[in-house]
Amino acid sequence: MIDSNIENDYVQDMVNYLILVHEKLSKPFEDCFKEKLSALQFNTLCVLRSYGSLTMRELAERMNLSKQQMTKIIAKLVKINFAERNYDKDDRRIIKISATKEADEYIKLESKAFARRLKDIVNSLNEEDLKDLENAIKSMNKILPKFPKWLSK
Repeated sequence: MIDSNIENDYVQDMVNYLILVHEKLSKPFEDCFKEKLSALQFNTLCVLRSYGSLTMRELAERMNLSKQQMTKIIAKLVKINFAERNYDKDDRRIIKISATKEADEYIKLESKAFARRLKDIVNSLNEEDLKDLENAIKSMNKILPKFPKWLSK
């Protein structure tokens, strides 16, 4: 069992880490797309690109949103031709949502621009900081998958 003071330090360190990741990485990454997409729209497209076609229920569950919220997001993405609704040929009540090629191209293009900026920042770090960053990323990639899917549940 971890001492409660140490546990509190872990929690505070994690909160500080999340704030920094948002400020230094997540927000600038989302800003690359804000001309056309909200953060939720962008995240929706990322989920669709990762998992392929999903029903509205499946997508809402993966995003931890209600179906009503998801419906509004998808409507906007369909309107700008970044998502499409595909009806099941055997049961038209089943509708699968998928990202379009246009969405894929847009995300790839903007992601490359962000990657170039990130590369410039990483290249400005000294060797010791680069090694620390590499180890920290490897550690987080090893540990974070062990966290429960949704901390709010």
